[in-house]
Amino acid sequence: MPTWEARVSRGTAPADRVDAELRYAFAAPLVRDAALWIDLGCGTGVPAGAALAGRPLAGRAILVDREPDALDKAARETGAEVAAAVEADLSTAEGAAAVPAAIAGAGIDGPRVVTCFDVLHQLADFTALVDLLLALGEDGATVLLSVPDDAAGGLDDPHRESAWSAGAAEELRRLLPPGAVSFSQVPVRAAAIVPAAGGESAPLGGVTVAAGQPPSHHLLAFGPDAGRLAGASLARAADLDAERADARRRESDLAYLEARLARVEAPAAG
Repeated sequence: MPTWEARVSRGTAPADRVDAELRYAFAAPLVRDAALWIDLGCGTGVPAGAALAGRPLAGRAILVDREPDALDKAARETGAEVAAAVEADLSTAEGAAAVPAAIAGAGIDGPRVVTCFDVLHQLADFTALVDLLLALGEDGATVLLSVPDDAAGGLDDPHRESAWSAGAAEELRRLLPPGAVSFSQVPVRAAAIVPAAGGESAPLGGVTVAAGQPPSHHLLAFGPDAGRLAGASLARAADLDAERADARRRESDLAYLEARLARVEAPAAG
């Protein structure tokens, strides 16, 4: 079950980390080749760093988030050479305007790739951000974005400020330039059997996703390199120790909150 965190961190449930990492793995071929990568709503950089690990980026990065602590963490986690770390609220015109200013200040020529994963739904007013994405695309960047689907249980997310569905994602796609491409992120469950000790790990067989599977996220991309994008999947061995620790943490938090609520609701003594 999703933990509904605003930003994925090393303490996030492992399954949720893989879910976020896949979106960056999907973008990785373009990000690695770009002269400039702009990550809007970069968060802590944990999923991006995991997806991009093992091969240095050809260019530099501009990281954008409204929390300075997240920017500091993202600079370390992504391993990118950071041209600028921009503290900005992308729901405002002023925050959105800070991004092209940072790009101009970086003075980097060459292919640009913009990622904006799971940010729009956290904004009550995403007009400024959509206008920014369109402007960056008009300036020659390849833009990738994602929104979670309400039907996947997203309405329980306390960080959700706007509703998204397949219909809403399609309405957004119609605002994008000709040639925009659409993808769906579909949850996959997997398991593997390996030797108990020694020997080679068993490869996880190919996964076929039948048409019509309900998505957890909708992804859209446009720009000169959008046509290079292809379907992607990601498997990680389940970290049972981390999952148990996450379950114990949540149980402890719940017990604490229940005890605190009981004290608040208890009648005053005397």
